[in-house]
Amino acid sequence: MIRRAEAADLPRLAEAEQVCFGQEAWDAEGLEWLFNDLEVCFWLLEDEAGKLRSWVVWGKGTRSFQAADIPAFSGDLGNHRFIRVMSIATLPEFRGSGFARSLLVEGLEKAQAEGYSGAVLEVRPRNFPARRLYESLGFYRVAVLPGWFQSPEEDGEIWVKQF
Repeated sequence: MIRRAEAADLPRLAEAEQVCFGQEAWDAEGLEWLFNDLEVCFWLLEDEAGKLRSWVVWGKGTRSFQAADIPAFSGDLGNHRFIRVMSIATLPEFRGSGFARSLLVEGLEKAQAEGYSGAVLEVRPRNFPARRLYESLGFYRVAVLPGWFQSPEEDGEIWVKQF
């Protein structure tokens, strides 16, 4: 089941963030701050019993990007806006089950229906499963961000999908 997160979900999201991202995880205060931002949306994928499997954080409005603001983007979309995938993760024991794909597909459909021209995200070059997922959904790499990730330090890649 996919649903929008509620404030009561934040403690378990903070725990899940630690499991998936370690030192780079959003802490409870950071999650609460983002959750209270009206232009940030948290979506959860849970099993029938309500056990968290995967989640995604979307940036809309001022948390999204204009095509011209995406480094090295060659698309000719003028001032069209791209929704931002701020974070997506699946708990380790559920990876490879299609949960992240389900969240992305549903979110991308909603973004397109809301008038966005595409989506943008950052990913580690060594995160091959995520890169394969993004590529299978029509994302492609447009830029490298030197030193973007910090623990461990690693470049980031910007990937874009156009609708």
